[in-house]
Amino acid sequence: MSSNTKWVLIGLILLTIIGLQLYALYEIPRSYAEEIKAIQQEKEALETEKASLEQENTQMESELADLKEELQSIEKRFKETQQELENTIKELEKDLEESNEKIQQLQQINQQKEQENKRLQRELQSRKEKRQVQVASRSRDSGSSQPAASKQDTSSNQSSNSRVLTGFEVTWYNINGITASGRPTQDGVTIAVDPNIIPLGTWVKITFPDGTVKKRRADDTGAAIRGRKIDIYKDAPDRDLLSLGRVTGVKVEILD
Repeated sequence: MSSNTKWVLIGLILLTIIGLQLYALYEIPRSYAEEIKAIQQEKEALETEKASLEQENTQMESELADLKEELQSIEKRFKETQQELENTIKELEKDLEESNEKIQQLQQINQQKEQENKRLQRELQSRKEKRQVQVASRSRDSGSSQPAASKQDTSSNQSSNSRVLTGFEVTWYNINGITASGRPTQDGVTIAVDPNIIPLGTWVKITFPDGTVKKRRADDTGAAIRGRKIDIYKDAPDRDLLSLGRVTGVKVEILD
C-alpha cells in the first residue's frame, strides 16, 4: 500500500471518530432532553390529575360528612317519631280501655234502666188495674162517696200537724174517672194522696229537688198511696209516665 492511501485511510478513520464524537456530543443529549421533557410533561399531567383527585377527594369527604350529619339528623327524627308513635299507641290503648270500661258501665246502666222500666211498667199496670176498680166503684156510688170524703177530710185536717212537709215520693198516673173526693180527674189539678197526711180537697204546692214547683189539689187516694207519697194525675201515654220515673226528696206545702 502506498503512503498516500495509508494517510487517506487514517484521515477517514479520524473523520469517522470525530463524527461519532460530534454525534455523541449533540444528538444523544438532545434525545435525552426530549425524553426528559416527555417525562416532565407526564409528571405535570400526573400532578394535575393528582390535584384534581385530591380536590375530588376533599369534596367527597365534605359530602360524606354532610351525609353523616344528615343521617344522624334522620336517625334522631326517626327515634323522636318512633317515641311519639309509641306514646300515641299507649294513649290510644288507654283511651280504648277507658272506652271499653265506659261501654260496660253504660251497658250495666242500660240493663238497670231496663229492669227499672219493667218494674215501673208492672207497678204502673198494677196501679192502673187497682184504680180502674176504684173508679168503677166510685162511678157506681158517687153520691155516697162524697160525704165519706168530707168526713175523711175532717179527720185528715185534725191529723195534719205541719203546713210544710218534706221527704215525699212522687209518681204519676193516667186513669180517668171520678176521684175519691167526687170530682173528675183533671190534668194539672188532680193528685192522689194519703188523707192521713194531706187532707182531701186541699191545695198544695209541690216543690221538686230541681226547683220545679207545681200547684195541685188533693182530690184522690190510692191503695198504694200510703204515707208521704203523691201520685200526680197526667193525661199522657204510659211511656211518657214511665219516662218521668219516680222522684224522691220532694217538699209539700199545704196551702188550705
